[in-house]
Amino acid sequence: MVEPYKNTQELDHSRPFKVHTWSNYPEVNAFIDQIYNDHLSDLSRISKGNLKPLLLDLYVCWYYDPDMVLAVHRDTAKYKKGTRYRAIHVSPKMITVMDILEERGFIYRSQALHFPEEGIGRITRIWPTDKLINLFENATFDIFAIGLHPRTETVVMHDADKNDIEYKDNRNTSKWRKDLAKYNKLLEETYIDIANLEEPYIDRKPKRGSKKNTRISINQQNKHVFRVFNEDWSHGGRFYGSWWQSIGKDYRKHIRINNERTIEIDYSGFHIALLYAQSGVNYFQEYGLKADPYDIHVPEINDPDYKRWVIKQLMLFFINCSSEDEAIKVMQTYPTPDNQNRPEGLVLSNVLLRSILDQLKAKHSEISDHFCTGVGSKLQNIDSRMTYNLINTFTNDQIPLLTIHDSYIVAEQHTEFLFSEMLKEWKAVALKGKHIKGTGLASIETDLAYTGVKQLGYRGEAYDIEEERGGKKHIKAMELKEKELKPCKGYLQRLSLWNRWLERNVQSSDSGA
Repeated sequence: MVEPYKNTQELDHSRPFKVHTWSNYPEVNAFIDQIYNDHLSDLSRISKGNLKPLLLDLYVCWYYDPDMVLAVHRDTAKYKKGTRYRAIHVSPKMITVMDILEERGFIYRSQALHFPEEGIGRITRIWPTDKLINLFENATFDIFAIGLHPRTETVVMHDADKNDIEYKDNRNTSKWRKDLAKYNKLLEETYIDIANLEEPYIDRKPKRGSKKNTRISINQQNKHVFRVFNEDWSHGGRFYGSWWQSIGKDYRKHIRINNERTIEIDYSGFHIALLYAQSGVNYFQEYGLKADPYDIHVPEINDPDYKRWVIKQLMLFFINCSSEDEAIKVMQTYPTPDNQNRPEGLVLSNVLLRSILDQLKAKHSEISDHFCTGVGSKLQNIDSRMTYNLINTFTNDQIPLLTIHDSYIVAEQHTEFLFSEMLKEWKAVALKGKHIKGTGLASIETDLAYTGVKQLGYRGEAYDIEEERGGKKHIKAMELKEKELKPCKGYLQRLSLWNRWLERNVQSSDSGA
């Protein structure tokens, strides 16, 4: 039985209401029609355009996590029409719909809290009652029939405070939107999951000063990708929205695409290498393909993985901030990712971080003109254009490509194709087609001299054709891989549900034809 009251911890276990939740499947529309006709048809104040996304998102939230609640705004401005970021079917009457659903026993509601002086604030929370859950449990449609409205905006512009702002469409924005529609359709039709997760979620560590975990839902509704620019079209432009961008590499190596194991390849020290290239220096040709731009001596940190993470983040903040003091302050408040363990007792003091900055300045004196210039957003624009081109290349070939800014994941069979396309984009976009300190571009062997890339995952690189079964090193590596990447029962059950859904869809399409 669902309780009408929840404590603070239970209310914090929430996610935002997605106003663009939608479906055009007949079974879903019949479900909404039934609730409206049986319980709400006597009211003229309620519209299906507001009712449908609210009920469907309540259903999705409940389906994947019955204890999770929806965080909803009660400000009419949040549902105001006339902006590209609002779904065309939603209006300020959404608040009336919430009130009616509460009055008629379909949802419970917890009031918003606002105590600015104490730094405490929480918007309204809602969750389904037993009455609504009973309807959910008897629904005849599949969870995969629910997605986002096709006119959900995918090209977003932010102001300096990261608020959505309006802009005038041009030829580029129209093309970006069209290409993203194709990409999102491919992702929508692709099963993407983490094969070692029994339950489809990951609980991330609480941020500093908070006791609340952040839950990342790993499901087929959480794959929609959009692009975000910062103040103009030459800053930012990176791709966001998908669940794989919110998890660490230790989880990403278990990602499967249509049940195929995957490989991740990223550009090594991308922004650093790019700044060197803009200064006329090929970093990996100058210092070697295995050179690490973040390799400096920091004896105060004894965990090598955490040390490298701190150095890398501080360097990126150093490039992006306007002063050393700002970079240090941002680093001290930046949350530690789940795959990093901060050594007990370690304090990222001003003295420690400034000593790291001093070493980075000495190590990278050739690009010192870029430090504390805020150039990071422009560099993001460059890597976003490379990512955009890669997305289009792979989407046109109907190959799902998962992006994490300057890192990319594909099914294992497409590893070589991704590798070669990444190197092409490096030269075409990052270097603007120029050759730095080198001869021409003739082959992948030549291309390797132009930037460094790193593959996460084993694909038989140690295979020896002269040895039985590829040799002992290869056999051992494959045995470890098979053991580590073995799918669990929960994953296989979710995959089975998806395959049955696909089969029913094919049968439905055939009978309709």
